[in-house]
Amino acid sequence: MTFGEALKTELTAIPALLNKVHPVIAPQETLAPFCVYRKTSVKFEKTLDGTLNKVEAFYNLTLTAKKYQELEDVTELVIQKILGFLFVSIGVNGPTIRNVTVGISSESYDVETELYIADIQLKVNY
Repeated sequence: MTFGEALKTELTAIPALLNKVHPVIAPQETLAPFCVYRKTSVKFEKTLDGTLNKVEAFYNLTLTAKKYQELEDVTELVIQKILGFLFVSIGVNGPTIRNVTVGISSESYDVETELYIADIQLKVNY
């Protein structure tokens, strides 16, 4: 299982995000709250013997909700879930996480969709 697949598996365990975690873009019919994740960068470790399977990856998670309090609640649950990845294997036979850093980069409100939005930055080593 890739890190992206494992991330989706772990985040969908949050009741508010059950079947509402999508890579890159959410289907139009998806109701808030939901989460979209994007891989922004991956760095592979190298040794004198070649490239290792251990990597450092950067992801952007976008959370949306109809109400600000709901956004705050879901954001807190997602951050706590991600921080719990440290030193465990995530997903089903997914990677073991060696280090994780997470933070909120911004919050906003989209007038057109009437949704509150939080962007979360994730750096993970596995």
